[in-house]
Amino acid sequence: MAQLKVVLVCLAYIKLGRIAGDRKYSTLMLEMSSSKGTLQQRQCIGVLGTGDFGRAIGSRLVTAGYPVVIGSRNPGARGTFLAKVSPALRGIPVVSIQECIERSGIIIFALGSNNQFSVASLHKERLRRKTVVDVSNPPADKKSEESHAERLQVLIPDTQVIKAFNTLSAYAMGEEGTSGESKSVFVCGDDPSSRAEVCKMAASMAQASICPSKQSS
Repeated sequence: MAQLKVVLVCLAYIKLGRIAGDRKYSTLMLEMSSSKGTLQQRQCIGVLGTGDFGRAIGSRLVTAGYPVVIGSRNPGARGTFLAKVSPALRGIPVVSIQECIERSGIIIFALGSNNQFSVASLHKERLRRKTVVDVSNPPADKKSEESHAERLQVLIPDTQVIKAFNTLSAYAMGEEGTSGESKSVFVCGDDPSSRAEVCKMAASMAQASICPSKQSS
């Protein structure tokens, strides 16, 4: 039976620092290697968005053994599209955004920044006590004292917002860009349990385990 590797790669959790574009977020870097092994399935993962990144991360989650549901504003047409272009997602439910949120414990916002805010505002109550993963990057000319994830957290205070996967491209997440490569993912968030769940999810997708460092003072 294959053993999971445990790799400590970042002496972190800088509570008021800025790493991977997010300030005031404790930070953990995960080394995603090609080690064999799996992590226990935790809960259903919802992916909002059927663009390049949504398809790539959804496919990796399915391959890792997670139950996945895809959320779209046009589930009928997008379901047909996904079945044609993403073999790993064939048979995966493509539902409305509302249903995707309701069925999932962790929801990945694979949406543009403006769409993220509109979805969060519209489904604020449905997102309560759930974990939202923000994978976005701000435009290069965007200057703000607050990060996108911080503003999202203010909008949905009863939801745990985690920043992750924004350092990976859709290509790197896909099969073409993973062979023999090592990936590093920053997982940032204020809630330790939600952060740990996303860490496990990231490690499972890369078939590797991680060991978080202690909280710095």
